[in-house]
Amino acid sequence: MQRGDERTELRSSPSRARLDFEQLLANLLATFINLGADEIDDHIHRVLSSLGAFMEVDRITLWETTHDGAAFRATHAWAANGVEPLRLRFSDRYPWVTKRVLGGRVFQFAKFDEIPEALGLERALFAREGSKSHLTIPLSARGSVVGALSFATLRKERAWPDPLVARLRLVGEFFTNAFERKRTDERLRNEIADRRRAEDELRCLLEAAPDAVVVSDRWGRIRLINSQTESLFGYARDELVGRAVDLLLPERVRERHREHREAYVRAPGTRSMGSNFDIVASRKDGTEIPVEVSLSPLQGAKGLLVFASIRDVSERKRASDALRESEARLRRLLETTQVIPWEADAQTWRFTYVGPQAVKILGHPLHRWYEPDFWSDHIHPEDRDYAMHFCRDSSVTCENFEFEYRMVSASGEPVWLHDVVSCICEDGRPKWMRGFMIDVSERKRAEQALRDLSGRLIRAQENERHRIAGELHDDVSQRLALLAISVDLLGQSPPGADEIPQRIDALSSQVRELSSEIHRVSHQLHPSHLEELGLVVPLGRFCRELGQTHGIQIDFDHAGVPRELPGEVTLCLYRIAQEALRNVVKHSGAQKARVELAGSADAVRLRVSDSGRGFDVESPEARRGLGLVSMRERLRLVRGDFSIDSQPWSGTRIDARIPLDPSGP
Repeated sequence: MQRGDERTELRSSPSRARLDFEQLLANLLATFINLGADEIDDHIHRVLSSLGAFMEVDRITLWETTHDGAAFRATHAWAANGVEPLRLRFSDRYPWVTKRVLGGRVFQFAKFDEIPEALGLERALFAREGSKSHLTIPLSARGSVVGALSFATLRKERAWPDPLVARLRLVGEFFTNAFERKRTDERLRNEIADRRRAEDELRCLLEAAPDAVVVSDRWGRIRLINSQTESLFGYARDELVGRAVDLLLPERVRERHREHREAYVRAPGTRSMGSNFDIVASRKDGTEIPVEVSLSPLQGAKGLLVFASIRDVSERKRASDALRESEARLRRLLETTQVIPWEADAQTWRFTYVGPQAVKILGHPLHRWYEPDFWSDHIHPEDRDYAMHFCRDSSVTCENFEFEYRMVSASGEPVWLHDVVSCICEDGRPKWMRGFMIDVSERKRAEQALRDLSGRLIRAQENERHRIAGELHDDVSQRLALLAISVDLLGQSPPGADEIPQRIDALSSQVRELSSEIHRVSHQLHPSHLEELGLVVPLGRFCRELGQTHGIQIDFDHAGVPRELPGEVTLCLYRIAQEALRNVVKHSGAQKARVELAGSADAVRLRVSDSGRGFDVESPEARRGLGLVSMRERLRLVRGDFSIDSQPWSGTRIDARIPLDPSGP
């Protein structure tokens, strides 16, 4: 008899088979007891291999229930030599079998024909796998199915007698214990990792906190601090941890602090203190600092912990003190400015406080401001409805607002006021109104002057367009018409050979005159030669031409002017010189004028002077003049300075200065 047949024969004996199986199980369990958690997976693979060889099956698969408990997930698999391992990862393709095993019942067939015909799809899957016999045993722990153990033969059929199934259930307990041990170990590792992660996160949070943080227990002993605490109080970490938190307080308040701490332990909760700068802490060197403290209770493994965030508010206290002083200065300042501070009842609009500036700005005695309806009675009639409705509608929302209106002064003159109003509400209704009335009469006059100036500029522009159009129509257009007629006549009545040169010379002369006139008009609109020749040459040419045209002497001097200036600087100075010299011709009556142009490393300067009749620069006519306004505006656009010195019959001097960028044009 062959040795394999002897082994089969011996195993055919129930008692011998039981002994062999129990010996195998004892060896497995003895080895398992001494395993480390990280060795369990490898040991399971060895157990499956030993079990497969012992039982002479082709595949063994160990399953674990999924997290939702609705299926199994393959965790370990073994296959005999020459047999392809099971590729299936989840049991959901065998719904009937899965449901049966999850219910705690064994699924088995010794022959393929024992699979119920009703399981058509699952029967086909078993056939595709080549299963001839199959056994799946549920693995249970604490009354719940936690996994399953499957055996399959692919090369021969075999029976699954009840004693064998019972013994395999014992093997299943081994795997159940392995699962439980592995899960317990993973749970412990996860808990330890979570605890360490939580501790690390807490440390990181403490270190990332912008304020000093002190964590103490219910007895007031310090358990944790961050580096900001060390910096704030001057103690090293090991000097504070384990010590009483009272160490951070001045000695005079420690007893009172203990009473507060005991009360807090009895009723812990989130609490903030020190917003009024009434809490002080003590540094290691004995210096005291005002602090703001926020308390939060934390339930730790060893009981209540108190999380205290401590912020140094020394700077804020200094700022608050400075603010109070600033407010006092502001009150003193308001008493000397064109601003009227006021307070009034939001329902009646009756003033309860009015600053003394009211008398200076509007002239009414101060006691009259406290009379009923004083404000509404003294609003300008044209503004009264608007101002009262706007104030009423805006105050209802309890939001701050601003508006402008006129009040009538004691002299009857209107005074423009910009009123900045703040509403104080109680129970959602406006109770008080406070604000500042700012005298903006000067600004309003300036705005009106600006509107008037804009109108004059538009009219001046239209007049200039009208003048240019007139010149083009009355002169250039007429000359073109005459030239056209001459050309037509030349074509209709050709001259003799001796007259042709004379006629052509006459036509050429007319064309040159037209070209000169068009050039003159174009030059007035935009002196393009400034871009080609710079400032000095065109300005000198303009002085000569203007002097020759109007019969006055214009001296032009220049020194140190760069050849290349920024285009806007060149055009600005040229236009200012043009305007100034035209004013000399038009208004001064002088027979002599002087233009001086000088450059340096940081600026270029222009001066135009004459010895004519002069004028009063403060007169309304001078202020309204477009020439001076345009000069100032041109210089403002290039960050330049402008000044004018003139007195009646004492001549006029205009100075312009434009700073230069040292980096170049």
